Amino acid sequence: MKGLTSKVGWLWVLLVWSAGLVALLAWQEPVVRQQVLATSASEMQGELYRFRATLRGVLSTYENLPELLAQQPTVTGFLSSSRQKTELHHINRYLEQTNRIMGAADIYLLDQQGTTIAASNWEMPQSFLGRNFSFRPYFYKAKEGYAGRYFALGTTSLQR
Repeated sequence: MKGLTSKVGWLWVLLVWSAGLVALLAWQEPVVRQQVLATSASEMQGELYRFRATLRGVLSTYENLPELLAQQPTVTGFLSSSRQKTELHHINRYLEQTNRIMGAADIYLLDQQGTTIAASNWEMPQSFLGRNFSFRPYFYKAKEGYAGRYFALGTTSLQR
């Protein structure tokens, strides 16, 4: 009988110890969860800062491109011309070459209504020629005299 009582005693000790461990874990769970969430939030904040810095670096590469293009005789000549087919071919080739050198996604010229009148992707199936981008912040900000910046998924290219 002594062996049986001793086994029952150990079972009670094990049961009480297990219940205490479960109670301790239940009590500590919110604290641990909060620590995990705080660590995750801190890591995500760091990733966000790195992403923002990278994006700013990429965008700053092209920041002066509109001003530079606006001073190029090829562009100013096209904008002040009657835009004949030969001139359109010439400006599209010029934008295509400039785009290749700069490494931008695309370069395009919009008229006063926001419609693309020349584009570096003029020969591509999803060319911007004839597409209207007046709804984009970069267009209406530029019309107001401000630098237009916008980062989004392209409605035509489906690229960022």
